[in-house]
Amino acid sequence: MPDLIREYTEGLKKSDKLLRQMLSSRISVEPTFRPAFDATFVVDKNYRYLFVNSMVTQLTGMEPEEMEGKHWSELGIPQHILGPVEECKKQAFETQKTVTVKLVFDYPPGAEVRHIEETISPLYNSAGECEALYCVAKDITSRVKAEEEISTLSKVFNQLIEKIPIGIVVVDKSCKIHYWNKAYQRSIPSLSENTYVGKPVQTLSELFGPEYGELLVVKALEGQESYGVRKTAFGREWLVHAFSLVDNLGNIIKAVGVAQDITDELILQGELSRFDRLNLVGEMAASIATRGS
Repeated sequence: MPDLIREYTEGLKKSDKLLRQMLSSRISVEPTFRPAFDATFVVDKNYRYLFVNSMVTQLTGMEPEEMEGKHWSELGIPQHILGPVEECKKQAFETQKTVTVKLVFDYPPGAEVRHIEETISPLYNSAGECEALYCVAKDITSRVKAEEEISTLSKVFNQLIEKIPIGIVVVDKSCKIHYWNKAYQRSIPSLSENTYVGKPVQTLSELFGPEYGELLVVKALEGQESYGVRKTAFGREWLVHAFSLVDNLGNIIKAVGVAQDITDELILQGELSRFDRLNLVGEMAASIATRGS
């Protein structure tokens, strides 16, 4: 092992020894404490472990001393787990560039399946040659599970949006049409998703004409929200809402427009009002006739 790499790994071992002592002291007074540091290790050109920190024990169930000087295949770790990772290590040696790989770690047998993100970086000797690799394995299981849950919820939400019988359009901060549902597409004559989604919302002026400036969803991008506004378009009557979506810092990132066709409802209300008037006239006529008799 070249002197520079040896000095580096010896330094890592001393640091890990201090880390072990610190963790041991912490656990002695707080038995439920579980460290969450990343697993780190150094491998040579033959992919043998030159250094393994104590956090690797949480992944493999093996002590660092059991792994140092050995190839992963000598440790009983299955080919399907670390075989593909070795290809990435080979790539890092050849390109002398950092490589990141994600893997599913289901070892030791019976252990909880974990998702690992491993970053592999070159280590150079005094001659400037890549002589070893420094690897950091981060447990991203919680993140993966959260992403899967968000993806599931997003799919359910999108299904709901598609099935709801009210037109919905989303515009991003750059004033481009991000999305609209089928009800919105059906509500506007000659509207084609392929024609307008992804384009500036100004292109809707081709449909709305000079009324484009009154598009409430545009004003919502500036923070001016609207609720329950009556609009007339395409020979129909609409009840329109427009509101902003913000990020964790309160910055507007999107605007949502909701358009409900209330034409038939207004016609029905008109008919009911007419019937009420006719009924009132009938009652008045009956009252007059009764008094006359």
